[in-house]
Amino acid sequence: MLWPPSDFNMPTSLDVEQDARSGSEAKSSGSSQSVEESTVRPPSIMEDLIRPALVEFITTAIFLFFNIGHILFNVVEKNADGSVIAGAYSLTSGGVNILAIAISFGLMIFVLAYCTANLSGACINPAVTVALMATRRFSLVKGLVYIFAQCAGACVGCGLVVAIAPDVMLNDGYLPVAYNKVFDPFTPGAAFCCEAMGTALLMFTVMAAIDPQQAKDAKHIAKVGPLAIGISVTLAHLVLCPMTNCSINPARTFGASVAANNWEDHYVFWLGPCTGAIVTAFVYDLILDKKKDSASCASYSSGPDGW
Repeated sequence: MLWPPSDFNMPTSLDVEQDARSGSEAKSSGSSQSVEESTVRPPSIMEDLIRPALVEFITTAIFLFFNIGHILFNVVEKNADGSVIAGAYSLTSGGVNILAIAISFGLMIFVLAYCTANLSGACINPAVTVALMATRRFSLVKGLVYIFAQCAGACVGCGLVVAIAPDVMLNDGYLPVAYNKVFDPFTPGAAFCCEAMGTALLMFTVMAAIDPQQAKDAKHIAKVGPLAIGISVTLAHLVLCPMTNCSINPARTFGASVAANNWEDHYVFWLGPCTGAIVTAFVYDLILDKKKDSASCASYSSGPDGW
């Protein structure tokens, strides 16, 4: 598992007990630990590939359902009697603004990363997955399975929002808001650069969170990793929402595009985030972290073990 860093052993209550007890008690604790380890499922294609991919599918569906639902259900304009005005949407109508949206996306990533870091690595994002594939932390097979699961989960999450929403909130049965597009007066080139920069911020935070050497030097890193990643997502949304509705996640764009039946400038939201994530991952590995370049290159050559 990528994160928390596998080389970083956080103190546990068992460690404290073993330090405090006598030799016989330590043996007893060691025996209990062996029994506990025996209850963990052994490595297999199910445990190493299928189950983590299912986690990615579920978390991406949850991520999009709550965030897209948060936007759609609150931006519709209403009459004085509370009835919905068909086709009228405003970021201020339901108390929702860019800050609220940014906080919503960031908090959801915080919660889901906290819940699934040990289950699947908490990618929830094809751009992050592609960067981990490029730096040989993920195998090609696992990366592609993850991306498929993330995109499928995004479609399910956005589809549930459309299925639940009354017709008056929709646009001929399609999602009317919250999908990604390049807004005037910005150009696709500007959107590409900003999406790459926003994803670079996210990937930089992810790389710091999974860096075992940094975790050893600063033990709080593994504990605050989910919060830091969530904050990076919030910051990116504050800047990019007025330009593109902020993607920094191709699965988020794909699911919303399917639900909205809108594919305008769709390529920008794959190329930009993936470029930003890949470049940042290599820069972190080869320039910023403390590991020797030869060690990084060796890991690139050998690749991950198993799936």
